[in-house]
This record gives sequence, C-alpha cells and structure tokens, in this order.
Amino acid sequence: MNTFHNQLIAHYKFEDAADIGKDSSGNGHVGGAAGEKIPDISEVNGRWAVTFTGGSNGTSYMELPSNLLQNVSDNTGVTVAAWVHLGKGSNVWERIFDFGKGEQGPYLFLTRQMRGTLYAGDDLVVDPGRGFASGEWMHVALSVAGSQGGTRSSAG
Repeated sequence: MNTFHNQLIAHYKFEDAADIGKDSSGNGHVGGAAGEKIPDISEVNGRWAVTFTGGSNGTSYMELPSNLLQNVSDNTGVTVAAWVHLGKGSNVWERIFDFGKGEQGPYLFLTRQMRGTLYAGDDLVVDPGRGFASGEWMHVALSVAGSQGGTRSSAG
C-alpha cells in the first residue's frame, strides 16, 4: 500500500543549525550547505528556516545527494513542496529549487516568480502569470504526474 510516508524521498525541516542538511525522512538523503556565501538556519517570522543569499551577495544553495531522485520516473511522477518566505529578489531566475544536470537536462526547477519548468527533451512549463507578495510565508508545491509512457496523457 502506498502511503505518504513510504513515498517520501526526503524532508528537510531546517531546525538544526549544527546539521543544516539533515534529512528527517529517515532515508539518509543528507544535504550540504554550499555556495559563495553558505546558507544558515535562523528564525524567520516565527518559523525555523534556512536563509539563502543570492544576487550580488553571491550564490547560496543546498547541495543534495546525486541519487536523490534515482527512483523518480515517468511511471512515478514527483511532487516538490516547500514553505518559502521570499525577500526582495535581484533576478527573476532565482530558484526555490533546481534539480538537474545542467542545460542539456533533464531538469526540474521552480523560480521565485513561481515559473516551473520540466525539461527532458522538450520543455513543459507552468507559469501563473503574476507575482506574489514578499515578506510572508507561502506554501508552494509543484507536481509532475507520470504519464506512464504517454498512456495517461493526451500529450503522448
């Protein structure tokens, strides 16, 4: 029987400043703080969070294990969800998450403007066409349902 808990790949709560990339799912997908300016954990508007610095302040990101999505396929699909608190941005292409192998793909990312892109030979794009308020917590999720070889999709 498939349940939420046995389908969970990783869960990063960002509550432990000494272990910033701790995976609370029990699957051992520990992440590492990386970039020109290392992200840190602090309280932001009443919640524990990891803070990333981008733009002119340099890159800041979490590097996740290369095998994190090894069992994700066209048969499984995937959902990535996060609570975000967006401050002022300097680039519309700043990412909330970015899974991929560079420009040649495959990749899946979501920008701070909520533009989601999946590329695996061709682009599938979702774009709400509007901005979102900064300075408050917002839950975001991007789901890609597996088409199971085109049998569950009119797109083929």
